[in-house]
Amino acid sequence: MRFLVVSDIHCMSSDLEGANVYFGNEGSSFNIEERCPSKNPILALTKCLSDEELQVDAILCLGDFAHQSKQLPLMQAWNDLHLVARKLNIQHVMGVTGNHDLLSRIEDIDQAQKRIDFLKQIAPPFPFNDRQQQKDYFADGVAVLSLLGCDVIAVDTCRLHGLGGDANASRSIWAIGHLSEAMIAKIVEIIEQSENSHFIVMMHHHPLRVDEIVDPDYDQMSDGAKLLQSLGDTGKSCIVVHGHKHMVKLRCAELGHVKPVVFSASSFAAYPYKNHERYFANQFHILDIKLDAPRPEGTIYSWDWGGGKWERSRTPNMPFTRPFGKDYAIDDIVTKICAIDCTSMVAKNALFESVPELAYVSMDEVEVINQKLIEHDLSIVSARSDIQALMRGVQ
Repeated sequence: MRFLVVSDIHCMSSDLEGANVYFGNEGSSFNIEERCPSKNPILALTKCLSDEELQVDAILCLGDFAHQSKQLPLMQAWNDLHLVARKLNIQHVMGVTGNHDLLSRIEDIDQAQKRIDFLKQIAPPFPFNDRQQQKDYFADGVAVLSLLGCDVIAVDTCRLHGLGGDANASRSIWAIGHLSEAMIAKIVEIIEQSENSHFIVMMHHHPLRVDEIVDPDYDQMSDGAKLLQSLGDTGKSCIVVHGHKHMVKLRCAELGHVKPVVFSASSFAAYPYKNHERYFANQFHILDIKLDAPRPEGTIYSWDWGGGKWERSRTPNMPFTRPFGKDYAIDDIVTKICAIDCTSMVAKNALFESVPELAYVSMDEVEVINQKLIEHDLSIVSARSDIQALMRGVQ
């Protein structure tokens, strides 16, 4: 089953820019008035996925549709995503609320409820094209769409935005997403009562710190680990997808009986945050999950935006193809590599046949493996974020 994952579009409006309603240097270069696909990355999705001949079951939109909660750009982006879905015969479009869809500045705090009311009234209906699911989402913060073999659970981590007794309290609320015990209990109840074995839990904010080195902020949700523990303890296959940080990361949460996978999606069309430039790329992803596997397993395919079109990713942090779901240990991989008869070079196919776990490692892990291979005079050679060969005598 395939899901198109789009997060943190942050589209802007050239008309509104002229009215000086945007603040700061963040945002994006994507103006929603652009109707040419070479300048509109949403509309460019149609050609990219048509050329790839990929059939997608649903589009998952992880929030922050428009920069600084501007309503007309948000509504147009939501409509454009549905237009793409119609052209590609994608049956479902699902969204969740991001902080920029409600408010992003303390000066706008009194507008939060008005923007929630706006989201309830736009067409197509947000975040689901079903009025009962929409009602559940805005009433409980949790709604579910059951597909054949997989349930998609939408979680509103922005439910408290607009609250707070003073400016500092309000700012801390929207900077960090919120999960209540009742919301976690509702998610678990849905999973335990469902006949399906696979679940996608989509939200805007991050349940765990995305990167311990690159990300300097400790702004993960306070109950994020509790959610992941609860998901793992259901004994079913759960994948959490989120946005917000504009930083791509795929990992397995070491929590629960069946460990959930957590995928932090790239931004779709935003400027990089300060000091994140080295690790940054605007991307969209295809999450392809195996419904016959007992735990989260599948492949993430990613495309980069550049030169007015989508291209297969060459980004080290998230290359075009990234399988997930297999357990492996770096030291075991090193041991298998050292057992290979390599006089000068072993090509990729032969290398992967001997060490199939290499298909699942990241480029960061390749660097760790190469450090351990130095004493054996071996090195994995990579190009464009893809392993090419095993070489002897190349360091």
